[in-house]
Amino acid sequence: MVEVLSFHIGKQGLTKDFIDHVAIAFKTRKVIKIQLLKSASDDRSEIKRVAEEIIVGLPGKYNYRVIGFTIILMKRTLMRKEPSKKRFIGKHSRNRTNS
Repeated sequence: MVEVLSFHIGKQGLTKDFIDHVAIAFKTRKVIKIQLLKSASDDRSEIKRVAEEIIVGLPGKYNYRVIGFTIILMKRTLMRKEPSKKRFIGKHSRNRTNS
């Protein structure tokens, strides 16, 4: 099971120090949960703006998802190219001419 680190944004709102702490946390984690307390904002549309501000302030590429008053930040990873599957050429897959 993956342990998810949780941060809270309160009355002071989003600060540069907060973004720095999140950046440090992403050095060892791929997913971070950020909860906006009611004292920070009662407006749900503001949460998306806060999430975008956090992503702009972080080095690298990240995705986010907003669920209620919670922002889930995920580090984007390069998808590995799967090795190509070699076709099995057995006796049944050959084209045979019937004589």
